Amino acid sequence: MGSGGGGGQIVVGSSGGGAIYFNLSGTLNVTGSINANGNDRLGGNPDDEGGAGSGGSVYITTSNFIGNGSLTTNGGTAGGTNEGGGGAG
Repeated sequence: MGSGGGGGQIVVGSSGGGAIYFNLSGTLNVTGSINANGNDRLGGNPDDEGGAGSGGSVYITTSNFIGNGSLTTNGGTAGGTNEGGGGAG
């Protein structure tokens, strides 16, 4: 599970990504996307926003994993000069 970003001068940090868990006895066929991404920074002024959230986690137990889909656990987008730090993974 991802942690939230630190607060900036005015705005709180964003939420981290969630935790996704699959425990399957059969086949997992991923044809779309499974995402546990952190949220982008909050606020409208890039110089005093909170930090972005870190990416979450995906835990899969399966006998067969197929498909051309994607799994992502990216951290959110940050920027600015006086923001809080991003969440730790």
